[in-house]
Amino acid sequence: LAPEVRAVMVREHFSSSQGYRMVRAMSWGTSLLAVLVGVLGVMNTMLMTVFERTHEICILLAIGWKRGRIVRMVLYESALLGFLGGMVGVLMGAAAVKLLQNTPSIRGLLEPDLGVGLFAMSVAIAIFVGVLSGLYPAWRRLPSIT
Repeated sequence: LAPEVRAVMVREHFSSSQGYRMVRAMSWGTSLLAVLVGVLGVMNTMLMTVFERTHEICILLAIGWKRGRIVRMVLYESALLGFLGGMVGVLMGAAAVKLLQNTPSIRGLLEPDLGVGLFAMSVAIAIFVGVLSGLYPAWRRLPSIT
């Protein structure tokens, strides 16, 4: 009836929409910035932890622990810190989204994707950030025993 009109699926419209691509790029940029801040925060925490435990680490080296074992200990600690932070962050984020979803001015406009896959990926990224953040303190800040 109207040759100048063309029906398209929503997915096709969004994939070709300049505004949607810009919003998506900004979302990724914000996420990467949050990961960078997380890396720096956990790295600072682990640097302080290793610095404050210098005597304990020296005793472990003196009784025969290898440097590799101490590095693994620090990395396990930072991975655990990332895991716990990721779990708390996922739970707080899900609660915040649910709260926003029920806000009268936003009700019906927000359709969150709170699937198990997204939660698992978020916690996996948090663990990776924890391990990545623990690498520098584990290798560079260990005391050497002479």
